[in-house]
Amino acid sequence: MKEEKVFIPSAGIQLEGLLSIQEASSFRGGVILCHPHPQYGGDMGHPVITTAAEAASQEGFSTLRFNFRGVGESGGSYLLFSHPLSYSTLEGVF
Repeated sequence: MKEEKVFIPSAGIQLEGLLSIQEASSFRGGVILCHPHPQYGGDMGHPVITTAAEAASQEGFSTLRFNFRGVGESGGSYLLFSHPLSYSTLEGVF
């Protein structure tokens, strides 16, 4: 699986992501992967997320995994998911 580093504009910041695009002949759809809670070690490199991305890719799906605000090279600072800006962050990805 070949992934390209991307930065996604979202709610006034840039989110770090990894995008894998399938060849047209095998494309079945797309999957966006959200990592576990960052206060417990979650980021887009978490083993659960990387395994899910690899499995989806093997089945013909393009994948996008990204770091939430304040994680890895994503801008901003971490927000509780109940904070209104956290929803804006997801809207930028979707």
